[in-house]
Order: sequence, then structure tokens, then C-alpha cells
Amino acid sequence: MDSQPVLRSAGSQDIPSLVELRLEFMRIVKDGGIPNEDGWRQGLEAYFCAWMARGRLKAWLAQDEAQTVATAALRLDRPRKDPGRGWDGYVMSVYTCPEWRHRGLARALMGQVIQEASALGLARLVLHPTPASLSLYTSLGFRPFRQVMILGKEKFHEAQD
Repeated sequence: MDSQPVLRSAGSQDIPSLVELRLEFMRIVKDGGIPNEDGWRQGLEAYFCAWMARGRLKAWLAQDEAQTVATAALRLDRPRKDPGRGWDGYVMSVYTCPEWRHRGLARALMGQVIQEASALGLARLVLHPTPASLSLYTSLGFRPFRQVMILGKEKFHEAQD
């Protein structure tokens, strides 16, 4: 674990890694138990496959040799209430394996997400934080709004600095 993992874009061949780390996250959120874990796995595989195939989900990995140790994903959403505003990005599946935390991987992956959002001209980024992730997202410029956090496009450049 002395080397720094390599960050790269994920493709359809990486869906099993995206699914496994999402399941790891869900086990923590659900206090160790996911009812019908095989059903969750199949549902997540179908979800990632469908959204990636449509070009509406982009994901990134941090890999140490062949092991994926962190992930982040960006889903492209049309706004429901104000279609003239432009597309939104929903940030999801930001997860770092416990033994790799506090090394800047989530921040680096979020940098990739924000850079992509800027390049795509998204209107804003939205995410559902966990208590453990609040300080990271706040430091990147996300602000609370109801049950989510939002980063407006005017802040994309600041968040990358």
C-alpha cells in the first residue's frame, strides 16, 4: 500500500468493480446487512450497464495494481422543472476502501467529476452526502440544500483549484 493508486476513467469492463464497491458502501450504510444482496448486485449491474450504454453515466476508478480501491460516478440528468436550465449532474458511488482513506483519493476522483461537469457544461452537481463525507464536499464548495448538497457551475473552477 505504499504506492499511489492510478486514477482512470471506467468503462463497461469495470462494472463489476463499480458494483462491488457500491455494495461495500451499502453494507456500511445498512449496518452490515443488505437484504437480498444478490438481487442488489444484479440491479446495480443492470443500472450501470444501461446508464453507461446510453452515455449518461461516467465513472472513475483509483486502482492499486489490479485492485480497485476507490470510485466516483457522474450521472447526467435532465432537470425536471426547468429544462431550459441545462443538464444536471448527479454525483454517486463516491467510495474509498477503508484502508485507503485519508490519502486524497476521494478528492482526486471528485476533481475528475467536477472537471467533466465543467467540460460538459452542466448547470450544477447534486449529491447525497453521508456524515463522513460532509467535510470533503463542503471543502469543494458544495452547499447544503434540503437533503442534498449542490455545487453550481460558477463554482466548478474554484473546486478544481
